[in-house]
Amino acid sequence: MAFGCIQTVPPVGEPCDIFTLNQMMRVNVTNENNLMTLYLTSARQTFENLSQTQVMQATWKMTLDFWPGWENIWAYAQQRQYDPNYFIYQLLYRQYGVIYIPRPPLISITSVSYYDGSNVLQVWDTSNYTVDLSRIPGRIYTTGTFPTSSITHKPAIEITFVAGYPNLAAVPALIKQGIYLLAGTWYEQRTSLTTAKLNELPFGFLNIVDQYKSFILSDMGMR
Repeated sequence: MAFGCIQTVPPVGEPCDIFTLNQMMRVNVTNENNLMTLYLTSARQTFENLSQTQVMQATWKMTLDFWPGWENIWAYAQQRQYDPNYFIYQLLYRQYGVIYIPRPPLISITSVSYYDGSNVLQVWDTSNYTVDLSRIPGRIYTTGTFPTSSITHKPAIEITFVAGYPNLAAVPALIKQGIYLLAGTWYEQRTSLTTAKLNELPFGFLNIVDQYKSFILSDMGMR
């Protein structure tokens, strides 16, 4: 099932620091610290966008048009008649009340809300679902059935969650290495106009991204 995902509260810090980048680059000047800070932040954001992994703790809002599950095919057939992928995914990957949460690692679910048949936003009580933090990506399991949601208000479901590594020490060294590698490459090669043979992104960085890459297709979670 197609979903939207917007970051509502950004990270309060960065996993990598200028001092370590200076050591890696053997740089002994401080007049380019602002530039290095920009490179480190941009490298972290690039890693997150390519891998769909949240590095430092942040808050996100995930939106859905429909609850997942094959039983919703017939209820929303008229609204989805021009979207064959919806039916294919629901039939092949029906998960019986499971919602996979993007941007792992999942820390917690803040709230699950939905617009009811009268287009009034309702908060789904936490007793109706359980949260699985034991895997990537994290999941929400219903303890019963999904409530009836609006077929006219889109998106109909809003899930607010917190994701990322809870503190600096918890961020894997491999992720930090990838961020330093990309930031250092940008520092050394500041433009794409050069006589040297360059790649868009350094191979070592992309290799690290691949090790943490996470996808969610429809309401099926896969890594």
